[in-house]
Amino acid sequence: MCDRAPGNNMENNQIGLEPDISRQPGIEDLTPEKHGPVIMYPGTEKIVPALTTGEPWTCSCGTRNTGKFCTECGSIKPTAVICECGYQSSGKYCPNCGKRLAVKTEEPEKIPEQEITAGWKCSKCGAENQTGDICEKCGGEIRKVLLFSCSSYATTNPPSSEGADVYEFSDTELICEYHNNGKVTHRYISADLISAAQEIIKKFGIDKWKDYENRLSGMMGGSVYVRYRDGNELVGSSMDHMGSAVVGAYFELMALFRKK
Repeated sequence: MCDRAPGNNMENNQIGLEPDISRQPGIEDLTPEKHGPVIMYPGTEKIVPALTTGEPWTCSCGTRNTGKFCTECGSIKPTAVICECGYQSSGKYCPNCGKRLAVKTEEPEKIPEQEITAGWKCSKCGAENQTGDICEKCGGEIRKVLLFSCSSYATTNPPSSEGADVYEFSDTELICEYHNNGKVTHRYISADLISAAQEIIKKFGIDKWKDYENRLSGMMGGSVYVRYRDGNELVGSSMDHMGSAVVGAYFELMALFRKK
């Protein structure tokens, strides 16, 4: 009768028994402190991260949560604060000393301020805030008197365009129609800006546009136009004819019309 070979443990090799994973090489290094929660598959060295959740917190509605938002009412998780005693908590009261905490919540995303809505009043039916050329209510034509018009176009990739058209509205207000790459917004601006705009026209010599009517500067890369009302006619010039004078007038007029 033969003796068993030293170290030959038949019980551990029986079919259906799981191997002792504590004897796997390096298993002592796979600790939650080093790697976080892990799932070990017997007989392998494969590590699969376990699903983790955030620190539990109680919402003001009484619901216990682990995520960023309350599963019952949708409130956002309060930001943890440090009490005077040094204990950190996200509740209303410090669990260490009992003092009330000034709990802060995460600031919501700031929504950019919208432009002031503006529009004309239809002379036919009285419908207000009309921004097109035709009344949306009755189909009547909206009367508009254009005072100033600035526009620019750059042959970039993609191309970009911008501009502003200023119309009569009342004795105290004008309507500025602002264009930016196809998007159009309307807002009221003060009628006092008319005189300031006229000064800019004179400053850059745009009122002398006839002297440059047949000149071409040969500038490339886009176009810039500045126009203004002279009596019953809309006149002005472009960068092609007056070069940097029109560009300078354009930027100063645009800054003026953007004023609140």
